[in-house]
Amino acid sequence: VERTVLKKMNDALYARGPDDEGYFIKGYIGLANKRLSIIDVEGGKQPIFNEDGKICIVYNGEVYNYLELKKELEEKGHIFKTKTDTEVIVHLYEEHKEDCVKFLNGMFAFALWDSREERLLLARDRFGIKPLVYSDKGGRLIFASETKAIIQDDAVNRDADFEAVHYYLTYLSVPSPLTIYKGIKKLPPASILICQDGQVIIKRYWALESKRLRFDTIEEYGDEFYRLLKNSVKMQLMSDVPLGVFLSGGLDSSSVVGLMSQVSSQPLKTFSIGFKEKEFDELKYARFIAKRFNTDHHELIMTPEDLGRIEDLIWNLDEPHADSSALASYLVSKLAAPYVKVALTGVGGDELFAGYHAYVADKISLYYSMMPKALTQKAIPNLISLIRMNTQKPSRMRRTLRFFESVHLPFEKRHTKWMTLLGFNDAEKNELYSDYLKSQTHGLDMFTVTSEYFKRTETLELDYLNGAMYVDLNTYLINDVLQQVDRMTMANSLEARVPFLDYRLVEFAFAIPSNLKLKGLSLKSLIRKSMEGLLTEEITKREKHGFGVPIREWFKSELIRQNIDKFLNDSAIKRRGFFRVEYVKQLIDEHISGKADNSHKIWLIMVLEIWCRRFLDNWT
Repeated sequence: VERTVLKKMNDALYARGPDDEGYFIKGYIGLANKRLSIIDVEGGKQPIFNEDGKICIVYNGEVYNYLELKKELEEKGHIFKTKTDTEVIVHLYEEHKEDCVKFLNGMFAFALWDSREERLLLARDRFGIKPLVYSDKGGRLIFASETKAIIQDDAVNRDADFEAVHYYLTYLSVPSPLTIYKGIKKLPPASILICQDGQVIIKRYWALESKRLRFDTIEEYGDEFYRLLKNSVKMQLMSDVPLGVFLSGGLDSSSVVGLMSQVSSQPLKTFSIGFKEKEFDELKYARFIAKRFNTDHHELIMTPEDLGRIEDLIWNLDEPHADSSALASYLVSKLAAPYVKVALTGVGGDELFAGYHAYVADKISLYYSMMPKALTQKAIPNLISLIRMNTQKPSRMRRTLRFFESVHLPFEKRHTKWMTLLGFNDAEKNELYSDYLKSQTHGLDMFTVTSEYFKRTETLELDYLNGAMYVDLNTYLINDVLQQVDRMTMANSLEARVPFLDYRLVEFAFAIPSNLKLKGLSLKSLIRKSMEGLLTEEITKREKHGFGVPIREWFKSELIRQNIDKFLNDSAIKRRGFFRVEYVKQLIDEHISGKADNSHKIWLIMVLEIWCRRFLDNWT
């Protein structure tokens, strides 16, 4: 292993760990770490070894039950040199080998080298909260938290993977196990990779299992949910540095703040992002919660100028990623970073407890299918064809039109379409793609990403709505939300924690009948009921509000217009060769004239072009 290459890889991840760095190089094995010091700030320098120095680990994340595990290991005679959670994994491996991961409750990605067995173990947490990517070619295994570290090695294939590009244009992110590069893959969540004797094996160590609970009422389910979330919040408060909360003003983050106020002995710090555009602004509710729980509250009114150079934002995202909520995540992290090094979030509540409008559409579609065909096949489609986009409420109108476009499809396909309404569908891709890109993506099916998980729902015996949530947990949450939250917080050297994704809470969530999560057409009914005593009706009865940014309005700003002119001009599109110049020009002209809201589609294309320029054209 060349130290110069390892150092370049490590330096590429500086923002993820500006506090310290460490190296272990011996023969053909090389490990490196950039550390963001959270637990045992002074004594936790990595790599960390066992007692005789034969086992070595580099690690990113937190193990929330490490004190309990440490006590058990000490009773078995293990000697600890530090107070970190990292060292627990080393001794746990001595006891249980690769099964050590099954004992961990937390978010983590680590590489462990066993010099006795000459075995390398890579592991990733159950839901992929922490990233881990790798390249395995020609007897050379390279791995890191982000792809930008791996491509520091010139031997890695840096060609764009057009299958990844194809799915990105629908899902707004690159789905696991793909990355944007042909030569790099993501280690799937809940998986380990073992490299030994020249062989690489990937295994799953955890999967959701079918469970039945003995509760009879929504109150009993609500009480158990409250207990589990409170316990998760309490566990995730462990830190030797200041921590706070990202507070959107929505039900999930407000619940986390309320529960933190019950279990924390320190004053809470909360951080919120707002907008001048009223349709997207939730500061009124964030301020209400901050006042109710007497937090040290910080907020920022976000404008496109706050983003700075979009090229820098794309660098931090690492792969093409066009979910606009990443912009808000970046700025709320930037707001929080001077005050805290750890922030709890409400991420995960939507996928576990029915927080998306797509679930309402799923439920309505069952009743729609029972209506007379004269209505569903003729009268209603004819009426819908006369409707034009209401640019005053584009998100609601877009959902309505997409509902009727897809309601006739099989359940798996219509749900997927409703969850991807901001991306390009197959018909639009046919118009968008150049002949070259069509040749590279021929035969690919956009539903491949979700179909695997819909099949698993049958084995798990989940009802149709819990099945849809299971699919979204394994696709949208893992591939999009968790990825952008990790990249945007780490770009600001800040650690984000996710109390809703304690695996015990997740297992409980999928044992709850879905009619308790979506009661009538009321989203997240169980959480609303459970939090009635902690939160007030201003929060528990308010309408669902997504965590996005007003891209449509921002595209009128000079900054965004300049970037469109710079990155999506005719010559740039032609030079890239992915898309038809005429169709891209049509998207831009329709948006500028107000004929259509194409802001998200233009953003998708622009992010990809900026990424290509930064990572493909100008890579040094």
